[in-house]
This record gives sequence, structure tokens and C-alpha cells, in this order.
Amino acid sequence: MLAVLAALSARSVMRRLWPETPSTPRLAHALTAQLLADARSRTRVGRWTASLTWGGALLALHYTWLAHDQYTHVPDLDILAHAMGGVGVAAILSVGLRETVPDGVSAWWIVALVLAVGAGFETYEFLVKTFWHQWTTLDYLTDTVLDLVVDALGAALVTLSGTLSTTARDGLRTP
Repeated sequence: MLAVLAALSARSVMRRLWPETPSTPRLAHALTAQLLADARSRTRVGRWTASLTWGGALLALHYTWLAHDQYTHVPDLDILAHAMGGVGVAAILSVGLRETVPDGVSAWWIVALVLAVGAGFETYEFLVKTFWHQWTTLDYLTDTVLDLVVDALGAALVTLSGTLSTTARDGLRTP
């Protein structure tokens, strides 16, 4: 329930930052189209490679940790995975949707979209993971809130670094 509320809230925030936010399928299509266009033109290869490698490494770590029951033995791995996930998803979105998002729209919409993705993952965790069914409602809510906060912090790190990079590139000073 909390994950659904987080996803709806994230969508609402996105609409405020970017009123013409396309539907999720359109965003996914735009992301894929940008990846293919960049691959054909060899544009932003380094950024795509870094972002997709990061995502692939995280998936490999996640499934390795699951296979070896590491999340149960080292609970902080979940926090690390969510931080890495927030960074990875935000990086992919920032490079992949750069032509879709109109100029003047705050880059902070990425944080809201990462929250929506994180909420989807939390729903998946709740429905699929067997050991979560032994948790109390409070345990699950605490884990979900912490995971979503860490997802958002990872995304904020990418957004902030992009904002600072743009500011430095444009020769402007931040207050």
C-alpha cells in the first residue's frame, strides 16, 4: 500500500515539475529510441556504457546476494542495493530522456521517477519474496520507507551532480 502511495505521489510531483509528463509507456519508448539513436550515431557512448554497466553490475550483485542469502545475513546490503539502484536508474533516465524533457523543466523530476520505480520494486519485493511474509507490517513499512528514501538519495546525487556539472560548464556560480 505504501509503495502504491509512493508511486502515485511521485507521479503527482512529476506532473508539477513537468506538466506534460508523458505516460510511462511513452517514456519507456523515448528511452529506448534515444538509446538506439545514440548507438547509431555513437553519441554519449561513454555515458550509456557507464550507466548500463552500473545497472548490469547491480543486477549481478543483487542476484548473487539473493542466491547466497546475503540480504538476510547482512541487512545493510539492501540499503546499499537501493542506493546503487537510485544512482543507476537516475543515470539511465538522465542520459536516455535528455531529448524528451523540454528545456526549463527541473532535473529533479528524475528523483520522482526513481521513486516511482523504487515503489514498483517494493511492490515486487512484497509479492515475491518469501521471507518478507514473516515480517510484521511495521517491519515492512520501515523497510519500504528506508528503501525509498535511499532510492531518492541516490537519484538526488545524480541530479545534483548533473546540475553542478551544467552550472560549471555554463560558467555560472551556484549560490
